[in-house]
Amino acid sequence: VWAGSEEVDKALLATGCGNVAPGPIIIPSNTFTAVFQSQEASAQGFSASFVSRCGSNFTGPSGYIISPNYPKQYDNNVNCTYVIEADPQSVVLLTFVSFHLE
Repeated sequence: VWAGSEEVDKALLATGCGNVAPGPIIIPSNTFTAVFQSQEASAQGFSASFVSRCGSNFTGPSGYIISPNYPKQYDNNVNCTYVIEADPQSVVLLTFVSFHLE
């Protein structure tokens, strides 16, 4: 998970694999990028929710992102990019609800 819309080292906020989800992530700006990448093994995948706790008027103040085929196993060698944008004055909170990766 990166702050902003670019996958650069200085913006990296969290990574994860295995069966332990990262804790809640406070995104320091109004945009974050989450990338899902599988390799040669498959697992159940993940689901995550995001909430903006700003009180501003958003088109979509909360929602869910899920890995491909969740809750069934995802395919090998899959790459997905999730970009969520909120109002520039907002803070976004990303909470992983389920986390089962290879």
